[in-house]
Formats: sequence, C-alpha cells, structure tokens
Amino acid sequence: MTRLRLRSLVGYGMTVEMRTVEIKRPYRLRGRAHGEFDGEGLWKLEAEGATTRVRYLWSVDLKRPWMRVVTPLAARLFRWNHRGVMRAGGEGLARHLGVRLLAATSR
Repeated sequence: MTRLRLRSLVGYGMTVEMRTVEIKRPYRLRGRAHGEFDGEGLWKLEAEGATTRVRYLWSVDLKRPWMRVVTPLAARLFRWNHRGVMRAGGEGLARHLGVRLLAATSR
C-alpha cells in the first residue's frame, strides 16, 4: 500500500492510499485507491516504435461533499485541473525514469 498526496492546480489537495491489485508485465498495472476518493486506476503500456505509450485511466467516486455539489457547475474547471495534475504526474514519472515525456493527457 502506498500513500499518495496529490496537489491540484487550484489550491486543494487530496490524500489516498493506493494498493496494487493486478500486474500483467509488461502491459498492464491496476490499483485501487481509498481515501478522499475511492476507485480504480489502470495503467496500460504498449510499445510504439522506440518509445512506450502509457495510458492511465481513472474511475473514482469523490468523497468530498463540496466537490459533488459543485461538479455540475465546475466540471470544466475540474477537467482542466485534472489534466494539469496528470501532466505533472507524467513529468514526475519521466524524471524518475530518466526519460523524456513526449505527450500530454488526451482529454
């Protein structure tokens, strides 16, 4: 189990515990998150020429009541923020691996 502290671009943070539940080397990694949001993350890896494409998919349930209330009004802001958080995560992972990040999030 790994404890993650996620920081947003708009001033709030979240803490979750992530547990690996599936590993299919070298193609797939799945984890379950519990904490300020609950759900599942899936990393899909595929060779693409001399590089590796990594797709990370989240399916989560927000636990903070204020987020549930404002989501219909702030959905665009939340999507923008999520893209930024995921971009920062990708850059951090690339630094950790000593590689270059070639693409941003797709949505």
